[in-house]
Amino acid sequence: MPGSTPTPARPPRRFRALRIALVVLLALVALCWAFDWNWCRPLIRHFVMSRSGRSFEFDDMKVHFRDGLDPTIEFRGLTIQNAPWAASKAPFIHAGHLAATISWRSIGSDLVIIPLIQLDDAQVDMERLADGLRNWRITRPDDRGPPRVRVLALDARNSRLHTIHRGLDLELDAGIAPLPASEPFEGHADLPLTKSLSFKGRFRDDEFEGSAHVSDVLAFGATSRTFTFKAQATSGALLLAASGLSNDVHALGDFDCDIRVTAMGTGPTKPLPEALARWRPLAARGHLEKSGDRWTGSDVRIRAGRHTTAIADGTFVGNFKNEAPRRTLKATLRDAVFDLDDLAAARAKPSSDDHLLSTQPLPLERLRDIDADIDLRPVRITGTAGGLVQGVRTRATLANGVLKLQALDATVADGHVVGALQVDASHSPADLSLDMNARGLHVEQLSTTLAANGALAGAIDGHAVLKSRGDSTRALVAAANGNVTLSLADGATVSRRVDAKLGLNGGEWLRTLFDKSARVPVQCATVTLALAHGIATPRRFVFETPDTALAVRGSLDIVNETIDATLTPAHKKLALLALDKSVHAEGAWHGVKFALVPASGDPPERCPR
Repeated sequence: MPGSTPTPARPPRRFRALRIALVVLLALVALCWAFDWNWCRPLIRHFVMSRSGRSFEFDDMKVHFRDGLDPTIEFRGLTIQNAPWAASKAPFIHAGHLAATISWRSIGSDLVIIPLIQLDDAQVDMERLADGLRNWRITRPDDRGPPRVRVLALDARNSRLHTIHRGLDLELDAGIAPLPASEPFEGHADLPLTKSLSFKGRFRDDEFEGSAHVSDVLAFGATSRTFTFKAQATSGALLLAASGLSNDVHALGDFDCDIRVTAMGTGPTKPLPEALARWRPLAARGHLEKSGDRWTGSDVRIRAGRHTTAIADGTFVGNFKNEAPRRTLKATLRDAVFDLDDLAAARAKPSSDDHLLSTQPLPLERLRDIDADIDLRPVRITGTAGGLVQGVRTRATLANGVLKLQALDATVADGHVVGALQVDASHSPADLSLDMNARGLHVEQLSTTLAANGALAGAIDGHAVLKSRGDSTRALVAAANGNVTLSLADGATVSRRVDAKLGLNGGEWLRTLFDKSARVPVQCATVTLALAHGIATPRRFVFETPDTALAVRGSLDIVNETIDATLTPAHKKLALLALDKSVHAEGAWHGVKFALVPASGDPPERCPR
């Protein structure tokens, strides 16, 4: 009507529904806050007993809201009976105080999230059978399926835990208590060390124990919550010490810490691989970070045996449970010293087939499991067996089972061997190829026998191009094909006695009885060996001194380690007491038999003029 007051517009229905829901929610919160939950004790006891057959007792129960809508259920004087099949007859839990905060968003879902559990004066006994049966599943005691509850953090004081995992053959006892005074942690003023954690147990047949100082709240499940720690643990002769930051005390979550590992004495050192554990005494320290599947080590300093040392930086991506993502390793090894005596001491007891040309399969399949890029900075080789290989520098790449040693530069016998090597293990049998050049290898370093009697002095140059296929050292040698060329560098000499023996020159040999130190120059010496299926035959052979030239024919069976060759000398000067014969060498390398045979008539190849 004209002049009447207009009717106010009604609020939209959705806003009215929101108001009603908010009022109901506030009412429920107020009810939970004010309600005496101890009245529900008989109902709770009956519910648990009917589901599990286990008693559930408590002195006091409260429900309140600390952060937003997440309810916290708090018990005092809580005791829950253990499962009837459990090894321990002690309660599953006996706690003076327990408070569990539950994420309201996860209530009713397949996985209930508990952001925080607080424990005081508690004793917890947890046991899991090999088939997945768990004693902490109270309302579903026979459930062997995946986890239904996930705890993200634990704030425990004056509490102890005993746990058994039959599937892993693990038994553990742990205890936690407040420190007399908090300890500041450098770089993390908000996470001082406030608690002392001790533990001991057995994993399979190996016992371990340790202790740690930790910050207030321990995290689980690789969440954003972190805690600080300073810990050390021992297992047999193995000592592990670490200090840093982590987000998971139970599984191997993310961490950022300084770490130290030592293996001393003769006791077991699991979980170190046996091959590594034999390098004792062993010590390693450095900085280690893990973020997801990415591991990063920096300034890792290793000392093994008496003199072997190295400094390394590296990154590893992958895990050891499955192949996704593909495992990759990138590392730089620097300032390294590799002692051959340490290697000899660390070798496993040889098997009946443990020799140079073994028929035992090489572990080439391991090359297919990981990709790698390793920069090996100059490494010094030492030890009483040293002198042959004195150092090495290379970059190794491994991709899809193909290993390449690029820019290989090894210091060998005071000379250098450079080139490249490739092993293609992407299929079986594996393919091997190499192309190597040698320059200035000193004879006295290559052969202790020649060095002792001075038979030959000088340096050797060489070039080898080889290809092969096989899965053992014997198979690789048996299938080897290619060419090897060796030559004496200018300035090489032989003793006059050796020259006389090679030339079958009796008169010259008699003269050496009065001057054993006399030497003669080698005008030229080179040999090119054609290698076919592991058997080397001379394609070209030149050896000439002022008095003697040699011709050689025959073969060298590298697979069976035998020789069958004939050496025929030619005299460049008149030699009255020289024999017109050839020397035949036959037999195993370590027991060659020499015999004089009629001269073969093979003309020697002479030095180029």
